[in-house]
Amino acid sequence: MTRHRFKYQLAALLLMACTALPVAANDWYYYTREGDTLWDLCMQYSQKRGCWLELARYNNMDQDQKLPVKTLIRIPVAWLKSTPVIGTVANTRGKTEYSQFNDGQFKPLAAGQDLHLGALIRTGDGSARLHLQGGNELLMRANSQLILESVYPEGDESTDSRLLLDQGSVETRVKKDVGNRFQIQTPSAIAAVRGTAFRMTDHAGTTHLEVTEGVILVATGDQEQEVVGGFGVIAEVGESVAQPRQLLPAVVFKGVQMSAHLPVEVSWNALEGATEYQVDLYDQQGGLLGSQFIGVPDFRFEALGYGCYLVQVRAVDVDGLKGLDAQTDFCFQPFLEPVALAASDLSIQGNDVFLQWAAGEDDVRYQVDIADDPDFEHLLDSYKSGVAGIRLPDRAADRFYLRVSTVAEDGRQSPYSNTLTYAPEPAPEPQEKYPTWAISAIIVVLISIAIF
Repeated sequence: MTRHRFKYQLAALLLMACTALPVAANDWYYYTREGDTLWDLCMQYSQKRGCWLELARYNNMDQDQKLPVKTLIRIPVAWLKSTPVIGTVANTRGKTEYSQFNDGQFKPLAAGQDLHLGALIRTGDGSARLHLQGGNELLMRANSQLILESVYPEGDESTDSRLLLDQGSVETRVKKDVGNRFQIQTPSAIAAVRGTAFRMTDHAGTTHLEVTEGVILVATGDQEQEVVGGFGVIAEVGESVAQPRQLLPAVVFKGVQMSAHLPVEVSWNALEGATEYQVDLYDQQGGLLGSQFIGVPDFRFEALGYGCYLVQVRAVDVDGLKGLDAQTDFCFQPFLEPVALAASDLSIQGNDVFLQWAAGEDDVRYQVDIADDPDFEHLLDSYKSGVAGIRLPDRAADRFYLRVSTVAEDGRQSPYSNTLTYAPEPAPEPQEKYPTWAISAIIVVLISIAIF
């Protein structure tokens, strides 16, 4: 698809959004197929008496009008037999709430639950990751409010998803597909895309939009601007869309400093043009555990449960546009104490050497290394043992060095023990049959006898 054609189609979507979305937030949108009539649509989807007559008036058309393919029909959600499901909840963290009918009645949002057309989701101090139609994914950050809408032709592979972001911040990854259309509207702007990754934040009528992949068409009223990956724009109510400008690059991590205990410290290079950094922490399921803005290029995690995590950092410029993502991961696990060896742990039986030590935690194994040098640069052997002891056959005559480490079921390994040196006892010197002094005495006695 050429860039010109792509831009034309997105402009058409924006025009439809500007004219249709504000009319009714609780309408279900349907694109007609070949042979569809208002009567057929009412019989299939509606429970309202006289629906086909009311539906014609609702859409400003004649009840007997022939419906061209892909004609947009709005059907009030209250008329439907059941509310269409347009996605599911992947995970939630912290306080998140859901109002299925956007009627002020809320219940906690839970992982695995269905998301219905017209529903409102809001996050307090929490976050929610949503899976929407068409393979699209969306992350709602803290203090955000989103209304779900969807337009799609029944029986067609294409999906047209629409979301209304009243406030807050969302991050979206839209599956690249010819028939996959996606748009988000804020009080100050509309962003329409086909296959891309972008972020959108609305605060007090100002929208910040950052595109990390693909192309977006963003509009305010009759003004529009194309934004490509690596660029961002700022839009305000009643103002033209500003010229896109390049986002700050991704930071480069210096590393993760860990020890047996907290804190865990993550650091990265300072970027020119960055006034602050956004630091996000995710768990293994992709749930956003926390987010913080800091002014220095390092962060200390003071309170963490055992597990594996992903850290994401973005540089933020003077106008609040966030740069490209940098990510690194780490695992914080219980510390395995090293084994302490003593000379008394060694014993000899015949030609075999036995080593025993104090057992550690349950459900662990041990690794025993044997080397002919104290630095273990030349390993003679390495053994695995499920108990706190091992037999080393035919080693009694050798000199060697030993060390032991504990290995947990998940692969974690403790520091090595102190090094234990084994040296065979020297062979005893042969004893003379008669001591020298005894022989000398015998000689003296014999001489004396001979003289007398």
